[in-house]
Amino acid sequence: MATNNELTFYLEWIELDKKEFRILAMLSDKGTFEGTLADICRYLGLSIQQRNRVKITESINKLADRRFIRSQTQGRQLHLSVIPQITKIHVPRDAYERIQTHNYSSRSVSWEATLKVLLWLTNRRGVLHTDRDIAEAINMSVDAVSDAKHVLEAEIKNIYREVSRANVDGIWYRIGQRIDVNAWCEE
Repeated sequence: MATNNELTFYLEWIELDKKEFRILAMLSDKGTFEGTLADICRYLGLSIQQRNRVKITESINKLADRRFIRSQTQGRQLHLSVIPQITKIHVPRDAYERIQTHNYSSRSVSWEATLKVLLWLTNRRGVLHTDRDIAEAINMSVDAVSDAKHVLEAEIKNIYREVSRANVDGIWYRIGQRIDVNAWCEE
């Protein structure tokens, strides 16, 4: 699925909720997973409680029902594998790790939301858009999109943002922005 230096994501994943996206992000490395629900809890940094295991099971079932993954269970062992989607996006491992391990205490946004914004921007380079456009496309609040872009631009330095304005009857209006994703992204 991915090489040692990059992980494979699919644009179709960004519309999913946080819990489902986290499982797919875990699978983006090798495309498969073999282990227990407790192993998934550990990977995701969750305590190994019944409540978390139930939520993970529900998310896995939703992903399987929507044909994002294949899921098999043998006793307590899970076998998960990604079902390839249409739009593949490769993300360098170091960029993914910077996003995942960044200290988000200064912003009200999660690493999953930040990664979703980056994936959307990677697929829409050079297109004029607003934060609302992004928010509607990836099922996120406008404030979360704004915070994620700030983290990517000012703190992680993965994007460059250029604001576009139009003059209407002598008054300048902001009409959107063009965002350049750093060179690591595929053409």
